[in-house]
Amino acid sequence: MMQKQILKITQLILIPFGLLYGIILQIRNWLYDWGIFKSASFDVPIISVGNITVGGTGKTPFVLFLAKNLADKYQKIAIVSRGYGRKSSGLQIVSAKNQIFMDALQAGDEPFQIARALPESYVIVSEKRAEGVRLAIEKFQADLIILDDAFQHRAVKRDLDILLVNAREPWRNNFPIPAGSLREFKYNYKRAQIIVFTNTDSNTKLLFEPEKQPFFKSSPRLKEVLDLENRVVGTVSDFQSKKVLAFAGIAHPQNFEKALTDAGVRVLCFSGFSDHYEFTEKNLQKLFMDAQKYECELLLCTEKDLGKIQTLKLYEFPLPVLAVRMSLSFDDEEKLIRTVNEQVNYTN
Repeated sequence: MMQKQILKITQLILIPFGLLYGIILQIRNWLYDWGIFKSASFDVPIISVGNITVGGTGKTPFVLFLAKNLADKYQKIAIVSRGYGRKSSGLQIVSAKNQIFMDALQAGDEPFQIARALPESYVIVSEKRAEGVRLAIEKFQADLIILDDAFQHRAVKRDLDILLVNAREPWRNNFPIPAGSLREFKYNYKRAQIIVFTNTDSNTKLLFEPEKQPFFKSSPRLKEVLDLENRVVGTVSDFQSKKVLAFAGIAHPQNFEKALTDAGVRVLCFSGFSDHYEFTEKNLQKLFMDAQKYECELLLCTEKDLGKIQTLKLYEFPLPVLAVRMSLSFDDEEKLIRTVNEQVNYTN
């Protein structure tokens, strides 16, 4: 009770700062709308995937879904990301022509995950997305650009904005950061042409119903299980009889725990870490100790965490460390892809 009161008081103190941040972002939006700030234009279709809250909406699985389902129409797809949390800086090529040139720490965990999942595509990171787009077109002749996490990044003109909204994220009485989890005032969702509500189930009541935009519902789906060599060693159902310690360094780690237990996995111990967490050998050794304490047979993490775990140079892992690949299932997948194609064709 005391902790909740402290959090409430802290939020009240931060509300003026959140409103100020939101106002600054809104002025910036107006300057782009009025053409005072210019957006770089390019001669290939550009799709932006983003959100209006901080983290945890399933952007990476959605980018993978989009790229795989548009691969028949577009031969050279490039994904351009800022590469949040990476140790490198500037314009960098993460992968091209079935080669990966950076590890998860240098590329950022999400671009690295995308690069491994889409070997036929090009993955580029750059704080200035326009430079990344230009490189993708001039060097690799990309015929489709997907901007990862770019709803607020308006320096590049896009043909389609797809906004992901976490159905479990507070919507009413939410404020811009640092008072709440909003990246900008929530009515800016109207800037998107397609809205996808994520983390829904049969009992989910939508936070709002868009007036004009087509919208879709999605839920996380656990797929293959990978080993430290990134090889598929089975599906989640193959490990239901095992006693598991699970851990995750994502925006809402408890969602991973829930997804595992909903899939019938026996999670005896769970550890959550902050989003983009950089694991250390000490972290992993502590996880192994906890696993042995609870007599677990293996450790399960997310695919996003796997890349960083692979950079650790422990001599020997006393228990198997495996990762679960997560994807999204949609209420109407065919209609979603058809709508994406129609929107891109309409604007070109």
